[in-house]
Amino acid sequence: MLSRFATKCAALVMVATAGCGGPRVSPIDSGVSRDAGVVEDVAVLEPQPDVLEPGPDVAADTSEQDAPVVVDAGDGAARCAGRPSLLGRPSIVLMSGGRMRTAALFLPAGYDPTRAYPVILGFHGYTESPVAFARVSALDRRGPARGYLTIMPEGVSTGFNAGNCCGTTVASGVDDVRYVRDLLAWLRDNACVDPRRIYATGFSNGGMLSHRLACEMADEIAAIAPTAGMLVLDRCAPSRPISVMHAHGTADVVVPYLGSPLLRFPPVLDVMRDWAARNGCQAVPEEFFNRGDARCVRYPRCRDGVETIRCDVTNGGHTWPGGMNLPIAGYTSRDLDSTAVILDFFDRHALR
Repeated sequence: MLSRFATKCAALVMVATAGCGGPRVSPIDSGVSRDAGVVEDVAVLEPQPDVLEPGPDVAADTSEQDAPVVVDAGDGAARCAGRPSLLGRPSIVLMSGGRMRTAALFLPAGYDPTRAYPVILGFHGYTESPVAFARVSALDRRGPARGYLTIMPEGVSTGFNAGNCCGTTVASGVDDVRYVRDLLAWLRDNACVDPRRIYATGFSNGGMLSHRLACEMADEIAAIAPTAGMLVLDRCAPSRPISVMHAHGTADVVVPYLGSPLLRFPPVLDVMRDWAARNGCQAVPEEFFNRGDARCVRYPRCRDGVETIRCDVTNGGHTWPGGMNLPIAGYTSRDLDSTAVILDFFDRHALR
C-alpha cells in the first residue's frame, strides 16, 4: 500500500528530503474536503503580519547562520540541582521497546545544567535522518539560538510509526509513542527541563508522528507544529485541548493536500477541522496572515487558550517553507519562514 510513497521518498534521500514536484494547484479556497465541491468558509480579518514575522533568531537572509543567543537565566528562572552536564554530548542513546534508540542533541549557547530549559522534539521525514531534517529546517541551530534544548530522534529503519504510516515501523509494531515517553523520562533524570514547555514538530512522516503525540501525549506535549505530514491515526482522543499549527503545500504530491484514499491520508482541511472540533474552536476559520503564496487561518475561540492554526502555501511542494530549496521536491515558499513561525508559536504556549 505504501510502495509508491516509499519509492518517491527513497529517490530523494541524496538531496536530504522526501518529496517530489507536482502539478500546479489552484488557491486553497477552491480546494475540496469531505464533501466534494464544497468551498471553505473563511472570515477574513485585517492581516496581522506581526504574528508571523520572523522572530529575533532569524537573520534577514535565512541562509546565513543565526547569531547565537546566550541564555540569561535571570533571578526568577526555574532551576534544578544534581543534574549532570550535557555539554559535549552529541546524542542521547537509550533502550526503548527492546531497541537501542538514538537522538541528536543540540544545546543552547551558554548552556547551564542547573537551569530548566524548554524542549523541542524535531522528527525527520521517511527515508531521512536527523542530519537531513536539520539541513532542511535549520532547527538544530535556530532552536538553540532561541533558548530551546533541541532533540532530533532517529526513526527505526528511517521511519516513525505514526499510525497508518510509514514503512516497516508500522508492520513491525515499533512503539514510537513509548520511545518519546522514555526519551522524556531520560531527560527528566539527566537534564534540567521545563515540564510545561515540551513541544513536537516534524516534516512529512515526522509531522505525522507529531500529530500522533498530540493525540496520545497531550499530558506531556504542550503544542505541536507539523509540516507536510497529516494525522494518520484511526482514532484521536487527546486528554486535553492542545495547540496545533499545521503547514502544507497545495501541490504536495507525496502527502497530497487533498489527501489520498490509497495511502489513507485525509485532506488537510479535514484534519484541521477535526482539530478545531477537539479543541472546542469555532468552525469557521479567520484569515490573519496573507503574504505572496502563503496564507494562514486560525480557528477562533478555542478552549483553554489553545490555538488551532493552518498555514497553506499555494503551489507549494513537499517542502519546508522558508527552508532549503530542493526543486526535486517541488516549490519552496520564501513568503513563510516555517522555522521562525514554529518557534514563535511554541513561545506562546505552555501546559496549564
